[in-house]
Order: sequence, then C-alpha cells, then structure tokens
Amino acid sequence: MLKVFLDESGTHENSPVVTVSAVFAKPTVWQMWTKDWNRTKGQVKIFHAVDVHNCAGEFAGWSVDKRTDLVKALLPIIPKHKIGLLLSGIDWKGLKDSLGHRPEILHWFGHPYLACLHWIIPAVCERARAEGHNRVAFLHEQNQYRSQALDTYDYVKRKVALVTEMDTSFSFASKKDFPPLQCADIVAYEGFRQMKQNNGEMRKPILAFDPNGSLMFKGYGRNDIQEMTTALTHYFDELDSTRK
Repeated sequence: MLKVFLDESGTHENSPVVTVSAVFAKPTVWQMWTKDWNRTKGQVKIFHAVDVHNCAGEFAGWSVDKRTDLVKALLPIIPKHKIGLLLSGIDWKGLKDSLGHRPEILHWFGHPYLACLHWIIPAVCERARAEGHNRVAFLHEQNQYRSQALDTYDYVKRKVALVTEMDTSFSFASKKDFPPLQCADIVAYEGFRQMKQNNGEMRKPILAFDPNGSLMFKGYGRNDIQEMTTALTHYFDELDSTRK
C-alpha cells in the first residue's frame, strides 16, 4: 500500500501558476519520516511554506537567519527517506493569454487546480503499479475546493482504466493531524515558485529536498503552453462540431 499526501499552491485569484504536489511512500516510511520531522522542527507546530517564506503566521517576528536555519535543517529530511515526489502544474497566465480570444474554451476548461489534480492521480497510480502496489490512499490538505476535488477524483476513477483497476481512496485532512501534508506543502509551494521563476536554474530549496532530481513533473509550463493551447482548441472545436 502507498499513502499519498496532496497539496496545492497558487489557487489564489490572479495567480500566474497553479501546482498540485503528491508525496508518497509506504506507511512505515511515513512513520519514520514523521518522527524525524517532528524531532527536528522542535517547537514549531506546523511548517507552512508560504508563512515560513513571508515570516508570517506562526513565524511572524522571525529573523531571516532563523527562518533559513529551520529550512536548512528540515528540507534534507525528505530525501533521507524513500519518498516519491510528483508535481503537476500549469502556466495559467500563459494559457489565459493564449486563449484570450477564445473565452468559451477557458470557461469550459474550468479551474486549473482541478486539471492538475486530474493529471496527478493517474501519475501516482502508474508509479504505484510499477512498484508493485495495488492499494493507494490519497489524503489531501483541506481546502475550499473539497467538493470539486472529490468530483474530479470520482471522474478519474471511472474514466482512467489504471485507476479503475486499483484499490484507491481519496479524503481530506489537516497538516496538524497528518504531518506528511507539510511535506506535500513544501513540494507544491516550491514547485509553484520554480514555475514562476522559469529561468532554467533550479531553486536551492528544491535541490535540498530533491538532490537526486527524482521529482517528476506532469503538466504545462511556460515553454510548452502553446502545445496545450493547440490541443485544447482542437478538442473543444471537435466537441462543438458534434453538438451542432
């Protein structure tokens, strides 16, 4: 069995990029990781990447040096354990710019977060099957898209043969109750910042939690958004022609 923890970043209004992360491992691995993580973060209750970056929330009043020391201590814990890393993302601003003349396609496409979720569920199942697992339990960080996310999971479960064949579940929880969601939060947030940066240089936090370059990406960044635009336009126009 694989336990998969999911989180998203960039779902706020006018965000240029949206990402969804999946971090996955056997339950015994997560137990060892959680002990390591909790011991190292000490008195910190919840590591929330955006708050750490902005010295906000629980980290209000922290100096940059104190914040940096915490990050340097925590991120290397991730590669110490056998944890799979996946990221799905979309250059949402790029897609909106490319399809500005076709607002009906953007309306039909819907929220980019749900597209990222749609991509990452089968990707995780593919990795699970390759590693000999047939049971996959998805646990997503609580958010305001719970109903739509569950609908997306149900759709993928019905329509994607690999996911249909496997024993999967999908539910929501909090970072407080499930510390591995803090790991998913880091991957989603740093993936978001990496896609925004888009200069070919890998950010230091990603090198810290993924020194071997094992993080897999599913989606469309700035360099290939035109490919997605063309595919969406073609598919939408074909659907539209069948309705006429």
